[in-house]
Amino acid sequence: MAKVPAMEAAGIRFLLNENVVLRRGDAELYLIGIDDPNFYKTHSFERALRGVPVQATKVLLSHSPQTHALAAEHGIDFLMAGHTHGGQICMPGGHILMHDGSSPRHLLAGAWTEGTLQGYTSRGTGASGLPARINCPSEVTLHTLRCG
Repeated sequence: MAKVPAMEAAGIRFLLNENVVLRRGDAELYLIGIDDPNFYKTHSFERALRGVPVQATKVLLSHSPQTHALAAEHGIDFLMAGHTHGGQICMPGGHILMHDGSSPRHLLAGAWTEGTLQGYTSRGTGASGLPARINCPSEVTLHTLRCG
């Protein structure tokens, strides 16, 4: 967490159990950020959703996809996550060999749906533990959101 103050001083806004509304004309989109459910375990949907109308379009920025069930319960429309590094070590074709078990396999990389919740888990650019990636290229993802 020591990186957060330095990054915020550089103008990068973090949403730690907070939200911000983005407006375009009469349309509103709420970006909701929760704290890391793995390391700090201080994520709070109740705090993050304060002031967000129930019917609003909600995009959740979550460190990990493991929050998917709670996100669905709280009416989140789209969840963007990382944490998994896409498995890092995969068989040809991307089948993940090992993971920490915090999320179902189909949530560990790329686009997914779970009930009415849509999500995307980025493989990211780094590594965790073993500093290697096999059959799991790093990525920086650009999402274009469109009105349905």
